[in-house]
Amino acid sequence: MQRVPPFRGKLRVGAWLLRTEKNTRDVCVTDAQGNQFVMPDLREPMAQHVLWNGVYEPDGLQVLRAQLGPAACFVDVGANIGLFTVTAARMRRGGRVFAIEASPTLFAYLNMNIARNDLDNVTTWNAAASDRAGTARFYDAPPEKFGMGSLAPQFHQAGFDVETKTLDEMLGAEAACARVVKIDVEGFEAAVLCGATNLLEQSPLLVFEFCDWAEERAGVSCGAAQRELVARGYEIWRMGDWRHNAAPLSEIITRGSEMLVARRRRTK
Repeated sequence: MQRVPPFRGKLRVGAWLLRTEKNTRDVCVTDAQGNQFVMPDLREPMAQHVLWNGVYEPDGLQVLRAQLGPAACFVDVGANIGLFTVTAARMRRGGRVFAIEASPTLFAYLNMNIARNDLDNVTTWNAAASDRAGTARFYDAPPEKFGMGSLAPQFHQAGFDVETKTLDEMLGAEAACARVVKIDVEGFEAAVLCGATNLLEQSPLLVFEFCDWAEERAGVSCGAAQRELVARGYEIWRMGDWRHNAAPLSEIITRGSEMLVARRRRTK
């Protein structure tokens, strides 16, 4: 489709144009790279960015392009409908992508989009990555906010049980080839990291979101995921600082929200 040129308030105008439920469900949108995505609802912010701008989280995708070699593995924790999964798999046909999504609803869209883009280098799990194997209560978000499913109660939803697994359990020996790991699990990033001891020993680059209210809702102190990484010998950057080769954080962030990048400290 023809992309709308940039202008102030473009996304707000787009959201207004799609303010009703009519014609918003299960629409296929093609991004600027030619990747096709069936979206559960075009009113959701992720869908809005792809629809109007052709891309969602361009800085994160730039990290993938820069860091993933031809045979490297990408691990997508909280894969949602597969925006990062599909992009990484199409960029590096010789490498593997491991995609993990807890919501059965979004897991169906994830697999639909993998098939729609004719990808055979993706392995998927319908489970919540956590610090232990078992079950946990999961709360889907309404369609117009489909990117916000969480293990924490929300949106007055009843919730349902999902399987939990550790990343080390799911990846096994494949962890050795992991080059980049993206984690977006609505505040439960610290639990994911606690279940990834073997993976973190392989020193992958980590891309993850910090959001103070999400970690508070998850029942951990703000900055918990960052503290876990620092304890394991990782340095942390704001996404923009990483891209401009600036120095890492001198102290963890405990307020606001940021996209962060972490790399294991290099030994001399």
